[in-house]
Amino acid sequence: MRALSAMGFICMAALASCGAPNGGGATVANVAAANSAGAPALGGVADALATQDVAISADQLPTVRAGSWQETTITNGGAPDTTLVCESGPIADLDNMGEGCNQRTYRKLAANGGYTIDIVCFHDASKSVMHALLKGDFNADYTADGTSTDDEPGHPTEVSMHHLNARYVGPCTPGEMTGRGLN
Repeated sequence: MRALSAMGFICMAALASCGAPNGGGATVANVAAANSAGAPALGGVADALATQDVAISADQLPTVRAGSWQETTITNGGAPDTTLVCESGPIADLDNMGEGCNQRTYRKLAANGGYTIDIVCFHDASKSVMHALLKGDFNADYTADGTSTDDEPGHPTEVSMHHLNARYVGPCTPGEMTGRGLN
């Protein structure tokens, strides 16, 4: 079986809440109001905004450099599985998650410039929760870490842990496996 591409990894990596959502907090309107009330242009609320994670849309997730990527995946602490994959486009094809996967949250992290993807899927009485953390230079090398939790009535809860290292190695070669179904 081939290593999971970043798309497959993200689709299987699950959401275990990485932290409380921003919950409103400071907004551009709040900064403008503070500044018009005599607050300094920098500092205070502006500094708080610079240190908060930001909710983003799926189309604001990183795009990988087109070309051949060496992807090494480790699932549940097992043996590494490495493959070369011809990649292009978004880090994840989130439009093809399937029915029942309508709860999606994407965030750009202030602390390390990384991204989180949280997805909850429902199918009949089953629930899958996915969380992925992506970070690095998406033109050269990046990592993705995730968990997935599957709850199905009458069965024990299944939790899977996934780790992906991806490194750009050059242009794609003829016949190379295509990743993520994006081409």
